Amino acid sequence: MKQSLRARLTLTIAFVVLVTVALISILSNIFINRQFMNYLTEQQEKKTEEIVSNLSLHYNRMTNTWDIDSIHTLGMYSLYDGFIIKVSDKDNVSVWDAERHDMTLCSSVMAEIAKRMQEKYPALHGEFVSKEFDLMQQDEIIGKVSIVYYGPFFLSESDFQFLSILNVVLVGTGIFSLLFSVIIGYFMAKRISRPLLKTMEITKQIAGGNYEVRVSENTDTKELQELVLSINHLAETLNRQELLRKQLTQDVSHELRTPLATVGMHLEAMMEGVWEPTASR
Repeated sequence: MKQSLRARLTLTIAFVVLVTVALISILSNIFINRQFMNYLTEQQEKKTEEIVSNLSLHYNRMTNTWDIDSIHTLGMYSLYDGFIIKVSDKDNVSVWDAERHDMTLCSSVMAEIAKRMQEKYPALHGEFVSKEFDLMQQDEIIGKVSIVYYGPFFLSESDFQFLSILNVVLVGTGIFSLLFSVIIGYFMAKRISRPLLKTMEITKQIAGGNYEVRVSENTDTKELQELVLSINHLAETLNRQELLRKQLTQDVSHELRTPLATVGMHLEAMMEGVWEPTASR
């Protein structure tokens, strides 16, 4: 089944836009996910450095004591963020331990993070890692902290919501772009095909012998405008030739009419006996 030019142009434009939007969406998704993962890894490292820095502030060198309440508050906030900390002094004596404080909560947080990451990023093959940092004050070691977290990075529920919204936006943009391209493509195809259809109609009339018709459609497309001018020039040329043919016919007819009339009169005179037929007549 043959398609009209308008339908073919519309489908072609829609296909090109669809492929373009799909490639942009896929590449954008890959690039954004990669950049987001790098960002999360950097933020996780900054978070551990921040925890270490804050813990160092809760040691009083004058009295050689730790502010347990502040460490507890910081430890619980860190736990809800996915970091399980254990603080010990320079003699390796435990100062505060999240797992000793609430082992059930620690296990629950770790299990939730592991489940979420394995469901969303199974190819990451992440696992819980433990890193130990020195706690420093004035270039002197005052203790150590062990931080357990899911590596190389992990996402919170809000992070997953952000990625989901981002994917919805990308898909929505792709669908909107496709619909918009179909509409624009339809009107563009209509605008391009209208002079072609008019030209085709005129050529049929010219083929039928009507040489006085002309294409009156104007277009901004150079090739289509040249086609219109060519068709009009062809019609003008054929019309001029037709006029010349008619003029030639009239002239020949006029030139032949007088001698034929004379011959007819002579024959009539001979038949009526006015003239005697001779060899010269």
